[in-house]
Amino acid sequence: MKTIRNRKPIYAHVFVTALLLTLLLSLLIGIVVAPKPEKPGKPDSPGKSVKTWDIKISIGIGDLKEPEDINLTSPVHEDGIYLFAEDVPCSGGLWDLPGKGKMKSSVSGDVSLFSWEGDDCGNYDLADLEGYNSTGQPVSLGDFPLEDEDIAYVSIQHTITPMGNDFWIFVILWVLNPDPQDPEFFELEACTDPLTNWDGDPEGTLTDGVWLVEFIGTEGAEAMLFSDWTDEDADGVPDNYDWKGPVSFTVEITRSPPVA
Repeated sequence: MKTIRNRKPIYAHVFVTALLLTLLLSLLIGIVVAPKPEKPGKPDSPGKSVKTWDIKISIGIGDLKEPEDINLTSPVHEDGIYLFAEDVPCSGGLWDLPGKGKMKSSVSGDVSLFSWEGDDCGNYDLADLEGYNSTGQPVSLGDFPLEDEDIAYVSIQHTITPMGNDFWIFVILWVLNPDPQDPEFFELEACTDPLTNWDGDPEGTLTDGVWLVEFIGTEGAEAMLFSDWTDEDADGVPDNYDWKGPVSFTVEITRSPPVA
């Protein structure tokens, strides 16, 4: 299994959907998105260098209910079921809370896995949740052909805005047909708080290097499944979506010093 190496946090507020659109288009039309040249790590403060960690991401392991709405079922490791990312820079933004009075701009970062790069994006059990589509018609999440073998990308993102808004987004992208002449995909985005209704409360808890993030449907966590990217009002949300509804699941992120 290939692990992620040298994933960099993103220090700009860029919607996940815009990133995914670029990645999807590059996949569909066969263009390789070249990585940016490596730059020397910037110290967070004099005498303090950027830290890297090995990251384990478990999904659906909490006690919100049994089972939860999204559960990771593989890959299976000796010590549990989780996604693994190796040598991730984590000294600010994504995995550490910013110091008081130090944040002047949005802080955002993500850890992502790409199947076309050989990463193991995992297999998932999704609950057959009732919701509605963009025309207001009732629809079930189980009505869609979401197969593990079609998963091309998964990501967990943490964003804190200058106003103190704090939210996490979890994304799964299925590519059913990468033919640029007839592309077909489904993307599921779950957010700890709706993007249009931030309440300013911090999301997730950090204890001894372990993040516990609860997506709780009764407290505003929603998910959206869409297969078409049209955003005429440029609000970062697709105009047409296939399913939308509340979701409840947990994400646990454990970091440890990288193995030399």
